[in-house]
Amino acid sequence: MKKYVLCGPWIGEFAYELHAWAPKLRYEIHNVYNNDCYVVHFGFPGRELLYRDFVDEYVSYPQEILDQLPPPNSGGAGHEGEHRLALPITEKFVEDWIENNTEDSYEIHMVRPQMLRAHTKDLLTKNYHFDNAEFLHLKPDSTVNDVVKSYIEKFSEGKDVVAIMAPDRHERKIYRENWNPRHWKQLIKKIITKLDVKVIVFGVESKDNMQGSQFFDLDIDGIMNWPIPIRSVALDEQFAILQNTKCSIFGSTGAVYMTFFANTPVFAQVVNGQVPRLSFRWVKELTDNHKNVKFLSKYEEGTDLYDSPVEEMFEEFKKFYKKLK
Repeated sequence: MKKYVLCGPWIGEFAYELHAWAPKLRYEIHNVYNNDCYVVHFGFPGRELLYRDFVDEYVSYPQEILDQLPPPNSGGAGHEGEHRLALPITEKFVEDWIENNTEDSYEIHMVRPQMLRAHTKDLLTKNYHFDNAEFLHLKPDSTVNDVVKSYIEKFSEGKDVVAIMAPDRHERKIYRENWNPRHWKQLIKKIITKLDVKVIVFGVESKDNMQGSQFFDLDIDGIMNWPIPIRSVALDEQFAILQNTKCSIFGSTGAVYMTFFANTPVFAQVVNGQVPRLSFRWVKELTDNHKNVKFLSKYEEGTDLYDSPVEEMFEEFKKFYKKLK
């Protein structure tokens, strides 16, 4: 009898998927199910890297489903205060896959995010939620890495390269965790001219969050704009960028967790109060007790963070960068 373990469908935020759902699911598969099970995951395109070491098949939502999904909200989805853990359209997607790919004689097990408590907002404040989770450093697909490495080596011309992900909500207005886009541009110019490095501004394009998109037309020597379309290797591409540059700078976004799993140096500007997250046991283990990790966490969300000074950001990053030399 064939045994299937069907995981998901994941509809939540990328950060929760990265640091909660995928590690918890990895532990569940390795400790609950036998090796004779065929493991399938349903989720967003481009994120197969998170599951490649323990999932047999990754099934991505097609574009027609992506176009109808509400914004992700922690481990679920919904606008503002809405928090839905299941959506009819993704449930139907899984049901159709089962009908087309299995038979009545198959033994089928479902593993959903709420079963592993990978969906609650207090994941960001409670250490004990991660007792049954398996964290490890991740490597991008070797072919993707070779291509990215080649591009970066040619671009660098022997200089250090700094990767920057600057969150920018598509509404182009003050978001509670955004920094002023003009300040980002000023910071980038300072980094290039005063530290004599090159900069790659990268981010994934989507309907809800075009990270770094306002910089893709920034006309300045020493910068490479690297917008990443949603595709099967989108996350591999981001990890390859992180692992082939000197260090990275992140705005206040949960995507900064990528650097912990990539095991790369990171300087991040985050909302005041988020530094305690660094005390999580899994963060300490992945970063060798915060080696080469610096969070600038001084300003409250909203206009306080949005208007925070460029010179301070630059000076703090410069100190961080000099320690890496």
